[in-house]
Amino acid sequence: MPVLLEGLADRLYQACFGWVSRWPQTALLLLTLVCLLPFSGKAFHADDTLFIRAAQQITKHPLDPYGFRIVWYEYEKPMSRVTQNPPLASYYLALVGAVAGWSERALHLGFLLPALGVVLGTYRLALRLTQRPLLAAAATALTPGFLVSATNVMCDVMMLGFFLLATVFWMDGLDEPGNSVNLAVSSLLITVCALTKYFGIALIPLLLVYSLVRKRRLGGWIGFLLIPIVLLGAYELWSRGLYGHGLLSYGLYYTRGVRRQEREILTPLGHAVVGLAFAGGCTLPHEPQKCVASSLALHDQHSHVVTGLWPVRTGRSPV
Repeated sequence: MPVLLEGLADRLYQACFGWVSRWPQTALLLLTLVCLLPFSGKAFHADDTLFIRAAQQITKHPLDPYGFRIVWYEYEKPMSRVTQNPPLASYYLALVGAVAGWSERALHLGFLLPALGVVLGTYRLALRLTQRPLLAAAATALTPGFLVSATNVMCDVMMLGFFLLATVFWMDGLDEPGNSVNLAVSSLLITVCALTKYFGIALIPLLLVYSLVRKRRLGGWIGFLLIPIVLLGAYELWSRGLYGHGLLSYGLYYTRGVRRQEREILTPLGHAVVGLAFAGGCTLPHEPQKCVASSLALHDQHSHVVTGLWPVRTGRSPV
């Protein structure tokens, strides 16, 4: 009897969920939509306003995204002094708003695309690093931090999507020494990632370390890591000429203030515990290069957790 029941349960499972293993990406797409669509009418809140105002400015003056003043922190200030994020997410918002309108539902539906990119990008990266890529991607989609961030119209989820795609293309490019297309695409994605949120710059040293561990020597791939540096330098000069200060350097200056707050909130032991909590089992891989690759997402996640504590002490949110 138990054997009969076990066989029946197995057939029932295959009938209900067997398609998931056959079409994992479709299953992940549906899971993400089920989790996020109910919140497509969510009211704008927190820093959503900054991104929307910049997007509306872009529709009028495409090459001057922050050329207006806004009341923030109880004072009217130039937008270029208020926001500490690059404008790429606002350019995407401007496109969505111009096509579908500026309602909550329209903009949230537009931001489903970056969310799907994160989940499917996690699946693609996990194919290289684990035997359970579906589980890894599903866990990402169900992470509370992701669900909260994916129901706003800020830049975090979009940056993470580009972060994952750049990593995947870079790893594929290293596996094909004679084909530099993937490395070129990755270098552009690194730039796009950093112009979505400055944390994306972390990809440059992280992929450098990964490549050195993987290849054991410098190679022609190093040139592709210089492309984002040159392009970000051009962005800094452009913004300095437009607003009187470089947006990239100003954002880094602001980050130093955040780090001072971190030292007040967390002790060195606290930082170590948070880092180990995020590292988890990835600290014990079978191959050293997989340890480096697994750590790629650690820097961004740790930064968001710590900066997420900022309002606890200051009542202000780092933009």
